[in-house]
Amino acid sequence: MLIGQRIKYFRKGAKITQEELAKSCGISLASLKNYESGKREAPLETLRKISRIFGVPIATLIDSNKAEEEPARLKALYLIGQKAKEKTDGNFSDQAKIPEIFAHVGSITFSPIDYEIIEEVHKLNAKGQKTALERIRELAEIKKYVK
Repeated sequence: MLIGQRIKYFRKGAKITQEELAKSCGISLASLKNYESGKREAPLETLRKISRIFGVPIATLIDSNKAEEEPARLKALYLIGQKAKEKTDGNFSDQAKIPEIFAHVGSITFSPIDYEIIEEVHKLNAKGQKTALERIRELAEIKKYVK
């Protein structure tokens, strides 16, 4: 599977349109179509943005063996995306902020409590979400709370 095919695979798995992904990446729809069809290669910075949006390491977009191991992550991403669409009245560009939380995580496994945390965070306004993230980061630095 080529890189463009993997981009399309993840996009379809997350149930988002080309328009939504292009807007979230800050690229034109024509560019995304060219990347997915293999007519052009996506620049590294665009691949980084795409990997963050899908919550996968950039290596997963480049390596087909890793991409094929991702169905569970895609399902989790889809569920998060659907909940975010509900909370943002369908404005997908607001969802692009979600993967920033996971941008530096090489492997994401979602448990029931992860969904509860996300649900509770979505009840907060922007200031509350920022504060919640700060508190989570503080807890992540305390040994007794780290896996």
